[in-house]
Amino acid sequence: MDRATTIIPGRGLGNRLLSIAIIHLLDKSPSIGWHVNHECRADWKDLFDAPALDIRSCDERDYKMFADRFNSIKSIKDKMHNILASSYNRAEKPGSLTAFYRSLKPSKKVNKYILDIPPNTLGLHLRLSDHLQMQSESYYLDRVQKLYNDLGKPKVFICSDTQFKKNELVKLFPEDKVIINFTVLSNTIKARQESRDRNLLGGMQLATSEMFTLAKCNWIAPNSVSSFSMSSFFMGDAKLL
Repeated sequence: MDRATTIIPGRGLGNRLLSIAIIHLLDKSPSIGWHVNHECRADWKDLFDAPALDIRSCDERDYKMFADRFNSIKSIKDKMHNILASSYNRAEKPGSLTAFYRSLKPSKKVNKYILDIPPNTLGLHLRLSDHLQMQSESYYLDRVQKLYNDLGKPKVFICSDTQFKKNELVKLFPEDKVIINFTVLSNTIKARQESRDRNLLGGMQLATSEMFTLAKCNWIAPNSVSSFSMSSFFMGDAKLL
């Protein structure tokens, strides 16, 4: 491992962003080892035009050994989990990290996929595959319908990592109320099963555009403590429901 590397962010895009955001509090000019693999099949520049980061390529061995370790020594995983849990439970943005998230600008390719979101749109993020759920599916479906009615039947933006569950959400609302992207997401839910989109560059760019789109909503209602939906919450002015 290059000893100048400050952090190698691990796992999916949401986790990687959180890892980098935390490291910016410890090192104003961090060097980042970026590993392209099935968890995130894209380089930084494929997804973001800003901020400009000191990105260095990272191999599989170093990724497995040093992911989310500050200067290859101190793990920040507990801090990452604590920030996500605290922000989710309190529905509050971590003030120390929001500057980094608000500095994120999409690449030109990602920007093409970002959808227009009208005022007072409810954003739904249904995370299912390879992830422990905080809410049962039936509870979440009932909850979002209640939110939709309580908020005055607004437009609804729907994103998910599982296609047939995404389709179930679509059916809950009038067609003219739904905003959605087409994907090739997995139709299987089982341990360690991941969306096919995650292993494709185009899929990762589409997912990143959904993160930016979700950030434009007035409200975000996730079904779990997902670093993806929390990234959108940190990026924009949405209220977390």
